[in-house]
Amino acid sequence: MIVALALVFPLAITGPRFFAPRVAEESYRKGEESNVLSFLRENLSAQILVKTFGLADYSRRGFLDRLDVLRERMVRVGTVGDSTGYLPMLASSL
Repeated sequence: MIVALALVFPLAITGPRFFAPRVAEESYRKGEESNVLSFLRENLSAQILVKTFGLADYSRRGFLDRLDVLRERMVRVGTVGDSTGYLPMLASSL
């Protein structure tokens, strides 16, 4: 029993330090993903206004900027821990 505790206790202390950066990056990635999706939803719902006032370039630039931020976040998540599986997904989408 004491031997088991001696093995488990160090893992319980170091485990969160190992997984916390991955979890934080994943959380930020999900936030960036939701920013891209909400921007896309807004532009699709206001498509008539975008076409009427000639805001297509502005809209496209904003969307691509958000995609760049998301891509950087996905690469960062992949380099922090490629066990999440996003790095192969990102490479296949390029």
